[in-house]
Amino acid sequence: MGIFDKLKQGLKKTSQLLKTDVRDLLKAQGRLFDEAYSEELFEFLVKRDIGVDASQEITDEVYKTCRARVVEMLCAAGLAEDSLARYPHEFSGGQRQRIGIARALVLRPRLVVADEPVSALDVSVGAQILELLRNLQRDFALTYLLISHSLPVVAQLATRIAVMQAGRIVETGPAAQILSAPAHPYTQSLIAAIPALPAG
Repeated sequence: MGIFDKLKQGLKKTSQLLKTDVRDLLKAQGRLFDEAYSEELFEFLVKRDIGVDASQEITDEVYKTCRARVVEMLCAAGLAEDSLARYPHEFSGGQRQRIGIARALVLRPRLVVADEPVSALDVSVGAQILELLRNLQRDFALTYLLISHSLPVVAQLATRIAVMQAGRIVETGPAAQILSAPAHPYTQSLIAAIPALPAG
């Protein structure tokens, strides 16, 4: 079974679970997680995320509309349309994360919650994903709520930072200020723990 066959099955399955209040929230936000290998992400590009009314019959026209939106977002995330005919195991970790990004954007949200978006990827692929996120932020006028344990990752995307310790925010401010002149001891310890590259 190819990816889009999974999506078509997911349309009917998910439509039974939809609630109006949940859909209203999903219209405003997308979600991107660090789990790049869960096959469930292929079922997230379904009726709930595309925004088809839960009571609407899945006709050929609706199916084509959904497919067109999925293809648009896959292409925006750097994947070709023929990705829809491939199987989950045929994708690399970076490609799967691109699918996750497409899934987060398929409803064209204003806010994307990105929870450790590159922690499961190696450094070079993670750098590509961060560059993609920057480009998408520009192209789609997105706001990111980025959750990460990596200050170098945060530094590449954030304009403002809130530092949490034991579940409490201990320091907030512009990213440049937090990274260059941290005031709280915990923030200072996080920055001091960032590995420094050897000179030369």
